[in-house]
Amino acid sequence: MATFKNWISGALAHGQINQAELARLMSDELGKPIDRSIINKMVLGTRDISAEEMLAISKITGFDVPSRQSTSAKMIPVVGFVGAGQEIYAIDDHEKGAGLDEVEMPYFGMHPSTVAVRVRGDSMEPACYEGDLIFYDNRESGDLTHLIGKECVVSLTDGRKFVKILQRHGNGDWYLWSNNSKPIDGIRIEWAARVKLIQRR
Repeated sequence: MATFKNWISGALAHGQINQAELARLMSDELGKPIDRSIINKMVLGTRDISAEEMLAISKITGFDVPSRQSTSAKMIPVVGFVGAGQEIYAIDDHEKGAGLDEVEMPYFGMHPSTVAVRVRGDSMEPACYEGDLIFYDNRESGDLTHLIGKECVVSLTDGRKFVKILQRHGNGDWYLWSNNSKPIDGIRIEWAARVKLIQRR
């Protein structure tokens, strides 16, 4: 049942809808009332998802029904730590194809290059908390303007790694913004990757 719990979480993320919206749309699609509490039980893994319900969820969210091969658990490497407040020099074995630990893929359909890092610090609360896992896949080092205002994992040239909101001054200099601490100025960015998912500790 846990594998389908991961699948419906992925479907909600892919369709960018919440549980209440999915319940309403499924009620329309199936022609019978589907309460939000039913969706919540599916997400928690305490209720099975019927074939009819799975097809409806797939149609509503555009998220593919899992194949037989995809229902086995897939693992994602935890490659280090990022700072959300305190400065952290991350241990990052991603390029070596390894990591500090492994966690189960939160939902099916994540990119094969996806990795996770664990948060240290509290400056991004309530967006993320110490101990949360941050998932990302696409490191970018060229034009980062499309990431302005986005929550990103950012690697600086001095080795520090942060999860912050990427911002830019009028003169073109980059800085990192937090929810409840001072911006980090005077930085040089090695790469940045948009946060795909935050999994609570």
